[in-house]
Amino acid sequence: LHQSMQMAESEPNPLHVIQHTEFILVREGELEFQHESANGIVSEHVGPGGVFYVAYGTKHTVKNAGGIAASYFVVAIGGDAR
Repeated sequence: LHQSMQMAESEPNPLHVIQHTEFILVREGELEFQHESANGIVSEHVGPGGVFYVAYGTKHTVKNAGGIAASYFVVAIGGDAR
């Protein structure tokens, strides 16, 4: 478990793959979760109280989609999570 923050208009990490499962819980601000699917890149948006599920092996990125800093918790489970 860790807390993270992205400032408004900051560059997100590039699409990447993780070898564990994650739940991303938005505390403040708005996040856009982009992930690869059979139909290409899919985008989802959530605000405070919203949750993203990142399945093991999913190519993804998360970026700040609002005008204020976005803070969130990441719960990593299994695989290479430490």
